[in-house]
Amino acid sequence: MTAIDAAAHYGRCSIFTATAKINGHEDHAAAKPENGGGHVIIAVVGDTHGNMAWVCNSVIPYAVEQGAEKLVQVGDFGFVGMGPHQDMRLQRLTDALDAAGIDLHFLPGNHEDHAQLALMAEAAPLSPDGHYQLTPRIFYTGRVASWEWDGVPMAAVGGAVSIDREWCQQQEREYGLKSWWPEEILSLVEIDDAKAIGPVDILFSHDAPADFPIDGLIPDLDSAANRQVMTDIGRALTPRIWRHGHYHRRLTYQFHHDRGDCKVIALDCDGSTPEGNVSILDLATVGAAA
Repeated sequence: MTAIDAAAHYGRCSIFTATAKINGHEDHAAAKPENGGGHVIIAVVGDTHGNMAWVCNSVIPYAVEQGAEKLVQVGDFGFVGMGPHQDMRLQRLTDALDAAGIDLHFLPGNHEDHAQLALMAEAAPLSPDGHYQLTPRIFYTGRVASWEWDGVPMAAVGGAVSIDREWCQQQEREYGLKSWWPEEILSLVEIDDAKAIGPVDILFSHDAPADFPIDGLIPDLDSAANRQVMTDIGRALTPRIWRHGHYHRRLTYQFHHDRGDCKVIALDCDGSTPEGNVSILDLATVGAAA
């Protein structure tokens, strides 16, 4: 069992039953961004699971083609820890980002080496955004974070429940590859910290709210409870725009809160298509709830 094997498993892992029904709009066509007249354009990236070839050969070129200057990866990043050769992987990814002239900011998903992330964050300098700078081009937002780009307030809220946690623990027993950590979900203190951020225009998260519009999710009480936590956080932050990963499916739906309707896009994972795995946000259009 290798880190590559684990990444392949995460890419295939389904949290849906065979009869899952989509109630939202399954959206595989990503429109070209409007020119924002110098505003930051963000490529929001779904789960990558440490898939170097996918990020370097599909995600980064697509983001550059769309005019993006920042990547925000919404969890299950998979390049920290998760087996040997971490430094080599991060350096290779940094080189690819540097060649493209683009920075990557990521938040934690469930399939992350949370212990290693915590150690690296302790040693890392903070960027002006308050993110942990792991390399010259790679930044870790932390488990709960808020910041502004172009005067647009945004937040990142990490974590989700692994429905394959028993499989992960079995692989650790049999092969010694640790791929599950109890820190995959937020603590009660972190949940309160997230709710206290206040109104934002953009919310990035790994998990979805309970409104996630697919019937047929594999029953899991812990997963359902975490989606309710995300609903509560979403109602506290009242975003105009919400992007998340975790479900390996691209679709668009609405989330309702006190400020009105929020457009939510769930992103597909590595090995799908660039249009499915990446959503383009031009901060010039955020006021119109792009």
